[in-house]
Amino acid sequence: MKGVLKLASLLAATVAALPAVNPVKESSTILSPRQAACNGPATEDGKFFYPDMDRGESARGKAPFQGDDGYAIYKNVVNDFGAVSDGTGDQSQAFQNAILDQGRQDHGPIFKQPRSIFIPGGTYQLQNPIYVALDTILFGDPNNPPVLKAGPGFTGDTLVSAGSGDSSQSTTAFNIGLKNLVLDTTAIAGDQQFKALFWGIAQGCFTENLKINMPTGGSQHVGIDIASGSTISVADVSITGGGTGITNNNQQVMFKNLKCSQSTTCYNGAGGYIAVLQSPVFDSCGTGARTSGQQVVIIDATSTNSGEVINGSGGAQIVLENISHDSTNPVAIMDGNPVLSQAHTNTWVWGQAVPGGYQTGTETSNPRPTSIAPDGKYYIEAAPSYANIPASSVINVKAVADHPVLGDGSKDTDDGPALNAILQQAADECKVAYFPFGVYNVKDTVVVPPNSRIIGEGWATIIGSGDNFKDASNPRPIVRVGDEGSSGVAHIQDMRFTVGEVLPGAIIVQINMAGAPGDVAIWNSEITIGGDAASSVTTQCNQQDTTECKAAFLGLHLSASSSAYIDNVWVWTADHDVDSTPDAGLQIISTGRGVLVEATKGTWLVGIGSEHHWLYNLNYVRAENVYSALQQTESPYMQGAGAVLTLPAPWDEVNADYGDLDWSWCDGGDQRCRTNVAQNFEGGKDLFVYGGANWAFFDGEWNGDYGASCDGNCQTNMNRVGADPTNLQAYSMNVKSADNVFLDSKNTDTSTQTYGGSWGGIIDAYRVFSA
Repeated sequence: MKGVLKLASLLAATVAALPAVNPVKESSTILSPRQAACNGPATEDGKFFYPDMDRGESARGKAPFQGDDGYAIYKNVVNDFGAVSDGTGDQSQAFQNAILDQGRQDHGPIFKQPRSIFIPGGTYQLQNPIYVALDTILFGDPNNPPVLKAGPGFTGDTLVSAGSGDSSQSTTAFNIGLKNLVLDTTAIAGDQQFKALFWGIAQGCFTENLKINMPTGGSQHVGIDIASGSTISVADVSITGGGTGITNNNQQVMFKNLKCSQSTTCYNGAGGYIAVLQSPVFDSCGTGARTSGQQVVIIDATSTNSGEVINGSGGAQIVLENISHDSTNPVAIMDGNPVLSQAHTNTWVWGQAVPGGYQTGTETSNPRPTSIAPDGKYYIEAAPSYANIPASSVINVKAVADHPVLGDGSKDTDDGPALNAILQQAADECKVAYFPFGVYNVKDTVVVPPNSRIIGEGWATIIGSGDNFKDASNPRPIVRVGDEGSSGVAHIQDMRFTVGEVLPGAIIVQINMAGAPGDVAIWNSEITIGGDAASSVTTQCNQQDTTECKAAFLGLHLSASSSAYIDNVWVWTADHDVDSTPDAGLQIISTGRGVLVEATKGTWLVGIGSEHHWLYNLNYVRAENVYSALQQTESPYMQGAGAVLTLPAPWDEVNADYGDLDWSWCDGGDQRCRTNVAQNFEGGKDLFVYGGANWAFFDGEWNGDYGASCDGNCQTNMNRVGADPTNLQAYSMNVKSADNVFLDSKNTDTSTQTYGGSWGGIIDAYRVFSA
């Protein structure tokens, strides 16, 4: 490595020398008697609030940048489009009309034209494919999930196609959700090639409570075909029958709570680079998982009455951890040969390890703290469905007479005071706070108190603006979940948080609250900076020198007092405009920091995307008890050799309170060394990290040409370890276009010349700092 390491400087950086990171100064929250007594909203059997919400003129969701106040976000496929739910006829046109009426486009824009489509219970026979456009959520009643069933005369080979059905555009197919649905292909002959779902999508997409029924023994049916793209998470999917439950060609995916029954193969890693399967269940399947070259991590799996758990070939590198397998069939087969046969596996590695070199099946003990694995398995939780929650247990934030809220996206509006009052009211009354789609401008911090439950319609957006967020020397959160030392419940889902203008002092979301596992959680939500019609950042930030475009201080902050479960959250500094915004130009935006984790009580990052942030994408600073599975990152496009600015510029003042790096290991003018760090581990204890998808594509000045990748590697170091953490366990760390997978204080050789593979380099087990 050419002058990269300044070892003396690194060895001098000890935990004791680190300054305290971001002392939170707010006072602790005192729970009201009503909050203390609340165990959740009042329920009513069989009632689901969503279709019964007030959608009068002032209470309904509105798309402020659509340019047509008559644009309808919420649609009921039966009431509004005449779909019939008795299992007869062909309802595909009714669904297509619901998705694409009012001039909606197949592929974008994604924030101007949201659409939330409710499907009442029943069976909807389809004779033609349904194409799901971007910025669309299809959802049913969790008490009676609707069935979308292929009719016996179906035309085509795919029941539902998301992302316009075009895999060439899948890396920009953002914001599509499917929840509380059943897809049924049992009327199609099992020997006919057929897909229940084509999932050609990218970040911001999700599945939730999705069931797929295929013919038992139907060898040619595929449940989900995940095409080339760049998604983060596929979660809570149950598949019965078929030849293949899921075939995956996506760059990287976190699969959470995948269940297959009577499928020939549950999961097939046909392409792409890294997949993590957490808590999969293989029940009476021929093969649990199969991979040809793709790197696969399987955690907390249960295999019952099935063949091998995994069958690998083509240079695949594999990690198995905590595998329960009840049959006499092998646990693992590599290139046709059984290589693991025991019934229960702690941590087993087949691949490149540091230290130790290439491992052809090595098992090690990897004890988990009970704080993150309370029953021995890493904690996971589905987003609340709010089944049996009637409309009377929900507060529509746009329908509270005493606290008018507009959600009109105007910088002249300040919805903050009203939202603070409404969120406190919802917590006090033990109700869910429902945000109809809108762009809710706030000029000071919105506080999410203990006992909060928040759900958005189609990624409803809280957007910060104004002078309170402009001082980089005194950063303030736009949304703050709890005060320092507070505890309780705070559930957030289907929301988006962003900046409305250049705000160098904005921490977009800060979490201070703690609780039992899953009490404080965010699901299927986004933190974005620029790239859309809602923010002047989109038109203001297009100069190669980003000094005047320090658009946000920090995306997501998990403070030292927090304990949070973060599931499928995308933290994105935009590299392009997604809304066809007039005068947008190139998006050349400098967000200081992506995600900062300081928490010690328990943190779960279950599918996290953090892209294009200037100093770091993910930073674990003296954090403890962290489980992180699938970290998708991209380096900023305008750093490295030939860049106009050299790090840390334009964020020249190193702020140690927020874990800033000083690049003291680099020469002052070494631009390839002075680049964003994908993941930084600064001290800490018991850090369990699986499935790094850390990519770099471009360097120098950014001209918007996605075909002009950097010549050779874009940067010297992708990840960094400082201050010698206690028990850092990192598995299947994949990088693209970097010289080294890790830079650490022990001068460990992690060069991609030594550890080639994947999309440039892979270390299947990095245990330099293991206990």
